[in-house]
Amino acid sequence: MIRSLPRLTLLVVLPLSLVSCAAGTLVPERASMPAARASLLPEFRIFYDSMVDYGDWILIEPYGYVFRPHVNAVAWRPYEDGFWAPTDVYGWTWISSEPFGWATYHYGNWFYDRFQGWVWVPGRDWGPAWVTWNGNEDYIGWSPQPPRGVSYTSQSPGYSYVPIAQMGSPDLSAKIIDPAQAAKIGNVNSADDLVQIHGVVINRGPSIERIQQKAGPLTRVRIQDLVTPSDVASLREREEAAHPTSGAPKRGGELAPDTRSGARQVAPPDSTRQAAVAAAQQARSFKDRGFVGARVSLVRPFGVPDRVVGRGPVRAPRAQRAPRAPAKNKAARDTTRVK
Repeated sequence: MIRSLPRLTLLVVLPLSLVSCAAGTLVPERASMPAARASLLPEFRIFYDSMVDYGDWILIEPYGYVFRPHVNAVAWRPYEDGFWAPTDVYGWTWISSEPFGWATYHYGNWFYDRFQGWVWVPGRDWGPAWVTWNGNEDYIGWSPQPPRGVSYTSQSPGYSYVPIAQMGSPDLSAKIIDPAQAAKIGNVNSADDLVQIHGVVINRGPSIERIQQKAGPLTRVRIQDLVTPSDVASLREREEAAHPTSGAPKRGGELAPDTRSGARQVAPPDSTRQAAVAAAQQARSFKDRGFVGARVSLVRPFGVPDRVVGRGPVRAPRAQRAPRAPAKNKAARDTTRVK
């Protein structure tokens, strides 16, 4: 009987110690986050939280963890499930029908890995699309712009081409010619149009006026943000109320960084995910109707950076590094063409 006493004591003390931890100041340790999420920069974790259902995050050095969507690895490629919308400010803007497209076509770069297929590397700056353009008198083509360090010629499967007259079609995937026909297209020239907007060098693509000569009149669309910078504060308050900082946010979500110290605002993952689904549904509705309205929806959880030309270094597209173009007057402060 005496020999059994230590074991009995342990059985009694252990439950009491657990109660004491819960009742006192000790808090049970939170489950560690997935390695892929932990490896991303804090401001990039919204990509993981918002897209975790749509693909896998895999490690490819030297890029770290990259996103590989759940798609047909043989037939699928970026910038094909959606359409190009002409805008006055940004030129040709990609409108994706995919729920992960708000991120993968506007922040960061795609490249083709011979083992993993198409993968996406997150980036900081928003752009209408991160592609390079070329074409001739009959066709216009685009290809994903790879991240720094990837050989464009050796690893890119080439350009997607459509007849110029079809550039305004919301059912663009049905108009893209097959690779065998695309390989025969010759006499192509660059159709890039690099401009600097808010300190970011973007590619507006081919002249809209030139496209209209064969496609007919095209309505310039306006971008409607489903998550605007003015929404972020209220979204943060709701997220904090639903997931107090003393507890673990659901689905591994992370509250947006506090911007009172000058950090960059980020919309909550749940709000971004819902807005992304709505934007993809709208894009598919245009495809079904065969008509694009005067407004298209996009999701920019970081907002549009409030930066002016000439402040800090400017990164041009990797495929064609352009010289920095300083603004010469106040009118040129917001938009400067890069030659």
